[in-house]
Amino acid sequence: MRDQILPIAIVISLIVIAAIDLVVFPSFHLALLYVVPLAIAAFRPSPWIVMLTAMVVFALDFLDFFFGNAPLGVWLLSFVALVLVCSLAFLRAAEAPLPR
Repeated sequence: MRDQILPIAIVISLIVIAAIDLVVFPSFHLALLYVVPLAIAAFRPSPWIVMLTAMVVFALDFLDFFFGNAPLGVWLLSFVALVLVCSLAFLRAAEAPLPR
């Protein structure tokens, strides 16, 4: 049951956070909210799910930078933080035991 719920939770959290970041508050740089779907993806024992989620998160972060008005320094700091979180989530997923 948990294996079906986590991918749905990842997709729903990505959609909700992207809507909040790009539509509701477009003038604010809320890229660190994308840590939530990465944390959910880290509970999967598959690093590929984390990598796919990370690619979507990075794409949404670039969209936020291009359409928002955040300074380059702020965006770079949040991008580095997302890279670190993605790395930790990937390591956590790679070390997770496979389901039996």
